[in-house]
Amino acid sequence: MVLVFCGRSMDKGLSILIIGGSGYAGQNLVRRAAERFQVSWNYYKNLLPEMPVNAFRLDIRYFKQTQELITKIKPPVIYHLAYDSEDLYGTVTDGTNNLIHNIPHEKGPGINRFLALFAFIA
Repeated sequence: MVLVFCGRSMDKGLSILIIGGSGYAGQNLVRRAAERFQVSWNYYKNLLPEMPVNAFRLDIRYFKQTQELITKIKPPVIYHLAYDSEDLYGTVTDGTNNLIHNIPHEKGPGINRFLALFAFIA
């Protein structure tokens, strides 16, 4: 599997953060990405101990928690796949807002790729 963002391949060994790593799409992305990248991922309700990389508990609806995790990991790439069917507004709208507002905007090393993906099945 080759992960591509905006038509460009990502360097092997790159550090990435996957928000929503315990969901169906997130689990698959974590497993595949871990073969090639340094992966960290978050869970909110379900820690999956069989997952191959660093897991962090995070509720992205809370700005401070989100800020602390991004500051700690400093990932240049974030995949945002999280949603909670019981609080779509909180996880999709507030959570995405919290992630975006914690991206460092100064010049120099920082987050340079952000991808949000949401799939809802009713």
